[in-house]
Amino acid sequence: MNLSEDQQTKMKAINDDFRKQAQELRKNDNITVKEQKDRFRALRDDHKTKMQSLLTSDQKTQLEKMKQNRKAMHDIDAKAGMEKMKIRLGLSDAQVAQLEKNRTAFSGKMKALREDKSLSEDQRKQQVKELMKQRKDSMKSILTEEQLKKIQDRKPHGAKKKAA
Repeated sequence: MNLSEDQQTKMKAINDDFRKQAQELRKNDNITVKEQKDRFRALRDDHKTKMQSLLTSDQKTQLEKMKQNRKAMHDIDAKAGMEKMKIRLGLSDAQVAQLEKNRTAFSGKMKALREDKSLSEDQRKQQVKELMKQRKDSMKSILTEEQLKKIQDRKPHGAKKKAA
């Protein structure tokens, strides 16, 4: 982003301070998990604000473009994943359309949950759990028994193959 040396120095100091405060917060056993999460959230928000204050308007515009590009790449990855799933499971075009519609709806609901500051952590967890259940039920209604079995038989993402 073409940061000046001064910006780089200040960002390094802000990042070092953030890491130090986060480390101290992790060590603090005298607070509840909820308090710790709330303090982490406040610490991250403060960190983001400080970092943004160092950027010029051009750099902020460039950062926003980078975020949009990252989102576009995420969308491309999601489409590639859906295509891979289509091939692996032998999905019909109708199934793909239904799954894509459900994925989009699920993503929107998850984003809304993340942004809803009125929810407690427990309420958020409960609603996420319910959304995941709805997503699983939706998959069961779209896929055939054979397709569901293929998904269940598949190794978890990142699992290592056993040596023969």
